[in-house]
Amino acid sequence: MTAPAERPVLSPEVAGRAPTTVTLANGFSRISSPVTILVAGAPGAGKDMLCDSWTTAQRGSPDPTEMSDDREDMNFVVARSRTMWFPKRTKVTLTIVPGQASRERTRTFGDRLMPGHTTMGAVYVTCWGHNEIWDTRGDAALVRKVLRTTAGSPGHRLAEDHLKKLRELLLKREEQDLEDALQRLAASWVRNPAGGRPRFLMVAVNKADLFWSRVDEALEYYRTSAFGRRLAAFGRRFGLEVDVVAVSTGPQRWDPDPLLACSVEPELEPADSLVLLTEFFARLEAHCGVR
Repeated sequence: MTAPAERPVLSPEVAGRAPTTVTLANGFSRISSPVTILVAGAPGAGKDMLCDSWTTAQRGSPDPTEMSDDREDMNFVVARSRTMWFPKRTKVTLTIVPGQASRERTRTFGDRLMPGHTTMGAVYVTCWGHNEIWDTRGDAALVRKVLRTTAGSPGHRLAEDHLKKLRELLLKREEQDLEDALQRLAASWVRNPAGGRPRFLMVAVNKADLFWSRVDEALEYYRTSAFGRRLAAFGRRFGLEVDVVAVSTGPQRWDPDPLLACSVEPELEPADSLVLLTEFFARLEAHCGVR
């Protein structure tokens, strides 16, 4: 395991607060106006695991082996929801948008944002080209393209070339998914002005444990690349605060596909991931105005 020069630490304002955990409904009164946060992202970015981390009653060390039973795969292209309680008795529903193109994806961006629900904001989950590869035709075609375009690579460079090409293709797919997501978000927010103007758009740079030694480069990519410029333009259009935050749901080796020679080992420990989760959750609370 590669040790980066500096491990994650809580920001002073978060470290100075009393410890907070995500709690369920026990002890809280009902809120008359439900609050919705949409959680979107390309397939395999870790949307379910991130939301499960937010909605655990008592957070301990993140355990990547406890994958959600309804994780996104070829047989489960439906929207999922998680309910969490913020301070000040604020009930928030996290609605996870399917990454795959489907009728349910369209419905989630539209029909699910019904009048009477306040759309607080959206979280777009990314992972800097370290997406899980699912057993789908689209992902199989992506793997074949990697193999085809690296067929002439010498043996000692095969793993490096596989990794480089795969991440290049995944980042391109992520860009396309972002564009689709932003167009759908814009349409749903324009159709439902009664839902209130969203306050924020967060980019969760997930799986930071896999590239912590280059995390600044990853964050810079999501702020200044074509991806970042598109986000900034969207934020200006809707008057949204755009925030890019590194996060990890727990260190886990990335083995994208058995046919590929590449893999990536985590650079952080579970305690480091918990620091990132705590910081991320605190930022989310702040955006919702409940800190």
